[in-house]
Amino acid sequence: MLLLILAVVLGSSTAVVANPNQANQVSVREINEYTPPDVGFHSPGHIQRWETSPLSEQNPHLWTAMLLTLLVSGGVFTSIHIRKKSREAKENPTDQLSQYLSELIRREERLTKKFQEVDIKHRSGEITEADYKRFLKSYEENLSKTQEKIREIEQISKQE
Repeated sequence: MLLLILAVVLGSSTAVVANPNQANQVSVREINEYTPPDVGFHSPGHIQRWETSPLSEQNPHLWTAMLLTLLVSGGVFTSIHIRKKSREAKENPTDQLSQYLSELIRREERLTKKFQEVDIKHRSGEITEADYKRFLKSYEENLSKTQEKIREIEQISKQE
């Protein structure tokens, strides 16, 4: 069904018909020669394919309007949600600080777990001594930066 709709919308070069036995009755030449009255925006081939499709009894402009309505309303609701979140963040900066603090604490926990995993891999012989020292140095740098940021945020929250 989806392929049939896509074929109608995209305008394939063959005629799309509800009954496969009718496919031999409509040729490309007939599609090109077909000119319905008041042909405006759509090509004659497009009109012919639409009239031979199973959806020909429905108004295509109604479907277009419904699709556009869905897309526009999705965009509107998304922008409203984003604006609401940014307004809440501006109105309540302490809440934003607490969220950032909890994010940093989770990062600290992840780094500690990574540190333990590297230590276990080193003990089991999965990684070399050079790799172990390189990973250890990297994780220690990240962990110290994270802990420093945590201390800064805690000091800021104490001042408020």
